[in-house]
Amino acid sequence: MKTFKLVASWIFVIVSVVGLLFALLYETSSFLFVTTTGPALIAVFSTDDPSTPAIVPFLIFVGGYGLEIGWFVLLFFAVRIIVRSFKKEEQDKIPV
Repeated sequence: MKTFKLVASWIFVIVSVVGLLFALLYETSSFLFVTTTGPALIAVFSTDDPSTPAIVPFLIFVGGYGLEIGWFVLLFFAVRIIVRSFKKEEQDKIPV
């Protein structure tokens, strides 16, 4: 199970870093704008139709920012698992 967590953490971190680098190299200004204000803008634009229920913008807002927060929490824990595994390796190499 520990090996699976470490491998999954590495895969998650690599995918996150490659995606971030690709987005930053492609167009920095639009990437930063969309990630910070994207869910709010989509929620606002969803109110254009008068027949839209009032709960829809709230769900879009909470869902969009919830996905972003969830991604960063998973990234934090993945990096934490990797750092702890390297610390454990260093402690195992120290002669007694």
